[in-house]
Amino acid sequence: MSSMTLAYIIFAIVLLHVLVGFAWVIYKFSKKPKVKEEQKMSDDPTAR
Repeated sequence: MSSMTLAYIIFAIVLLHVLVGFAWVIYKFSKKPKVKEEQKMSDDPTAR
């Protein structure tokens, strides 16, 4: 295996890691506001 092949494999793993990380962060941040709204509704005594 040449050094360039190893470099491409490492680059692909790093790139995949970054893409999965961004997708996870976007998923987490898009889900949080919905949870907060539900908690506000359940904590609000006037909503009952």
